[in-house]
Amino acid sequence: MVLYLAAFVATLPKVFEGMLKIRIGWIIEAMKQRLASRRLGCLYAQSPSDVKALLKIVLTSKGKLHGQDIAPRTPLQNRQLDGAVHRVPPGFYDKVWSILQRVPEGIKVSKHNILSQLPTISEMTHRERNFQLKVEELLSDISNPEYRQTVVELLVVLATILERNPEVELSQSIDLDQLVDEAIELFASDLGSGDGQSAKDQFYNTPRDGKGGTTTYMARAVVNRLLRGSACVSSNCYVS
Repeated sequence: MVLYLAAFVATLPKVFEGMLKIRIGWIIEAMKQRLASRRLGCLYAQSPSDVKALLKIVLTSKGKLHGQDIAPRTPLQNRQLDGAVHRVPPGFYDKVWSILQRVPEGIKVSKHNILSQLPTISEMTHRERNFQLKVEELLSDISNPEYRQTVVELLVVLATILERNPEVELSQSIDLDQLVDEAIELFASDLGSGDGQSAKDQFYNTPRDGKGGTTTYMARAVVNRLLRGSACVSSNCYVS
């Protein structure tokens, strides 16, 4: 795996964009998942050339193995793959920095992991690698890859709303778990589903953008949080 990854870093550097660290254990899990999706057997029973081909599929999200297309096709599969390799969108860490500037009590996820505003923004810059590593540390304890990617999407939505509303400053910590839960509840309500696990699975398998996309429900959850009084606003503030 190390040798194959080194070869791809040299020949396909673009596939590593958005990945701050190469986590071999997570990548292996993603490879196993792709094999399981087509019942192609155990990873450790594959030939070295097949392992290399499978690794390329995981990194590029396209390709065939043993004549079968095993690239991710559904929103859920894409989230699982991006979450497994810890891939984030362009400008992601800048967006987290912009959120942290507006949340004195910090950002919380996985019950106990907190990214504090201070001394983080007083000791680091938004482009500093140490800051990026702190964000990765915040997300690293999330064991479910699709949930981790959903949290990444939520942070982008939250940053966008705060950027459009510069008057808003959140007076309490941002609990990302609570916001995801509320977004799923709103989704389940519109779906008419009473089964929490079923609604969660369908939420993860829903496209991010477009009518009825997960972005809509995440934005509604964030706005509801603001309207419940956890935000300090100046006059003429609006939420868009």
